[in-house]
Amino acid sequence: MRLVIAVEAETLTTTTIDPWNALLALAVAIVGWILSRITRKAVGKLLTRLEGLSDDLRDLSA
Repeated sequence: MRLVIAVEAETLTTTTIDPWNALLALAVAIVGWILSRITRKAVGKLLTRLEGLSDDLRDLSA
């Protein structure tokens, strides 16, 4: 199986990045990072309730 992607050189040179798009991309990245931190802490707290799970295994899975 072979994947071929054709991109014209003109498309790459004429593409401009709008400041609003760059700001939106940065905001999405920051919100994603914050949500990942919150989720990791929540999973850690949920795993502490499980009996028979060692601290090392809990830290590895969270």
